[in-house]
This record gives sequence, C-alpha cells and structure tokens, in this order.
Amino acid sequence: MCRPPGKKPKSQQTPTYAVTLEQKARRKIDRELGQCGWLVQDYRSMDLSAGPGVAVRELPLTTGLADYLLYVDRRVLGVIEAKPEGHSGATSKLASPERSPYE
Repeated sequence: MCRPPGKKPKSQQTPTYAVTLEQKARRKIDRELGQCGWLVQDYRSMDLSAGPGVAVRELPLTTGLADYLLYVDRRVLGVIEAKPEGHSGATSKLASPERSPYE
C-alpha cells in the first residue's frame, strides 16, 4: 500500500471526534434525567410547555453557560453543573424518582 510520507495508517490515526470526559458526563446526566421523568432539551429548541419537568441543556446566562437549568411548570427549580465522573463534589445522582416532576 502506498501512502504519503508521514501519514499514519488509518488503524493508527487518532479519531477527530474524541469524546471528552465532560461530554461523557453530560450523556450520563441526560440519560439519568430522562429516566427520572425530565424532558431534556437543547436551549435552541426548548419548549417549556412540553411537560411539567424540563431540563434545558447549555443555556446561556449573564454569568456564563448553565450546563442544565431545571424547570418545573415553567419555573426555574435549579441548576446542574456537569462534571466528569470522579470529580470532587460531582455526582450523577441529580434527579431522583422522589423528586420527579411527574409525581
């Protein structure tokens, strides 16, 4: 096989879409919020009337981005800061069935 000088074979190339630890944490948070009854939405397409509990992802605020802003009946309930698993003070137990908006 002929390849340009200095070019690695595909099997040795690093993927250009490497997933960060924070992205992995966000995927896990999305899944766990959904399992607890929250509707997880991106802020660009948020619809607070979609259900009683809406978690809006990466909402711009005057102080920066909120990783998740939690709304219950269109009122802000809280903010979640996504951190990689193992980060001090971080937890993935963010919304429990006891606090589900669907109770």
